[in-house]
Amino acid sequence: MISVCIITRNESDKIQRAVKSAGFADEIIVVDSYSTDGTQDICRRSGCKVFERDFDNFSGVKNFALEKASYEWIFFLDADEIVTKELSNEIINLVKINPPENAFTVKRKVFIFRGRVKWGSAKDDSPIRLLRKTRCSFYQPVHEEVKVEGSVGNLASYLEHHTTASVKKYLEKLNLYTDLEADFMFKKGLKCTLFDLTVKPPLSFVRGYFIKLGFLDGIRGYMFEVFSAYYTFNKYAKLREIVRKDRGQKDRVKK
Repeated sequence: MISVCIITRNESDKIQRAVKSAGFADEIIVVDSYSTDGTQDICRRSGCKVFERDFDNFSGVKNFALEKASYEWIFFLDADEIVTKELSNEIINLVKINPPENAFTVKRKVFIFRGRVKWGSAKDDSPIRLLRKTRCSFYQPVHEEVKVEGSVGNLASYLEHHTTASVKKYLEKLNLYTDLEADFMFKKGLKCTLFDLTVKPPLSFVRGYFIKLGFLDGIRGYMFEVFSAYYTFNKYAKLREIVRKDRGQKDRVKK
């Protein structure tokens, strides 16, 4: 028996495709952060169990979804992803034999700006997505990781990741992620240096575009690596603002 969990907020343009691909599951849990575009209605009409919750961070929402899931084996699916037939069959057959591993990674085929990218920073993307409810939990507010009790296996089939189709959508997503990451770094006691702002962003581009062969994806690969570098710059610039604001507040208290 398998649960699929999906986290949503205003995903009406893509959620139906994701839910349809999750039809192999015995239940589909949707945790929605108060969508205003009809996402919840689409999910309910498709037979999903919909729960509402304020969005604080990705780990918090996904751990909430874990609690709501009825079955031991859970597959986490993003609203912009599609479970292929090969992957769904592999998951079903794997759960039937009750494997010794408590979690499994899955490789993703990444599509951005309406096309596939095979190289660069998108290559070797293999997040943990299939896991045992009682042996796993999420941590970190953004780019969340999975804490696993026991061993981790690897699924052979691919998950399709149809990430942002437009520059506008990408920048909206980037803004949310860098807000969370800057706050996370601040709470860890990190500070922004000149090196972080001037060297790390171009290094990110060089690593993805040249070392990881992102140039083989043409203009789409170039755009992907430029935005990856901008992501790096953005999170450190926001960290700098947070640190300066905190310092100013402390100075006012001292006076």
